[in-house]
Amino acid sequence: MATEVKLPRLGQGMESGTIVRWLKTEGDAVAKGEPLYELDTDKVTQEVEAESDGVLLKIVVADGEVDVGTTVGIIGTQDEDVTALLAGAQGGNGDAPDAPAPVAEEGEEAADEVRTEGEQPQPQAAEAVAEPTAPRAEGR
Repeated sequence: MATEVKLPRLGQGMESGTIVRWLKTEGDAVAKGEPLYELDTDKVTQEVEAESDGVLLKIVVADGEVDVGTTVGIIGTQDEDVTALLAGAQGGNGDAPDAPAPVAEEGEEAADEVRTEGEQPQPQAAEAVAEPTAPRAEGR
């Protein structure tokens, strides 16, 4: 069964990394623990190892910045069909594809506008947030 190669979190604050280059090409046999690609983070460039044995069937993200947890490759058995796995793989940065913004139909108002008859649309006021104040000096 094919396994997704996901960009790992190498440090506590790591949110993304940059794939510098792949050390294997599609069709190459890989062993668990063998270096697959070079990853550059804010602090270090290092090799990322394969987490399973098999054949590198697909490089999903060849290079560039990628969010942690994004599928960057697929390892499986030679000639394994991974189309369903690829269809379920996350987008380029680990995000689902952006949905288009809803468009107000003619005669409808956008949800973030308030309109009174005869007035132009006005954005809704945000709730007021109380800001902390410095304590008063007593006795002065």
